[in-house]
Amino acid sequence: MILLLEVNGMCGAERRTREMDDAMGQFTGKLSMLKTRQVETAMEVRERMNMQGEMTLLCKYWGHWRLSTKAERLDSYFKRKLESKRKQVAGVQTLFQTFATQIEANLDVDADDDDLGGHESRRRKRHSGSRSQGSLPRGTSVPLPDIHQKAAVAS
Repeated sequence: MILLLEVNGMCGAERRTREMDDAMGQFTGKLSMLKTRQVETAMEVRERMNMQGEMTLLCKYWGHWRLSTKAERLDSYFKRKLESKRKQVAGVQTLFQTFATQIEANLDVDADDDDLGGHESRRRKRHSGSRSQGSLPRGTSVPLPDIHQKAAVAS
């Protein structure tokens, strides 16, 4: 009987050891499962952070590109506009220069005609009828009214 008790006691100890091993195995399985889940979660968080960082850089570079493109477009637009205005001014300057040379040429012709004995130039003859009757002879002037004088109030 003693032998039976001893065998029974050994079986009980072995059974407890097996139960403890099973409990430890379950605990180890749970720990490894938790560890795996935490690693996966950490990887997902890291991937999201990387994507956010990439999106931030992409938005930053996209914004800089848009700004520089817009600045270049505006720069070229206003350069073209400025160049067209310069061409217009140059055209007006040439018109004034040709007008001035024509006037000088006509004045020289008029002066030559006056030197020849008082003959009126063709231009004066053409435009002599267009003068109004109240016009002043050449070389005389009428003083202009004072623009700084206060207007007289009519009573």
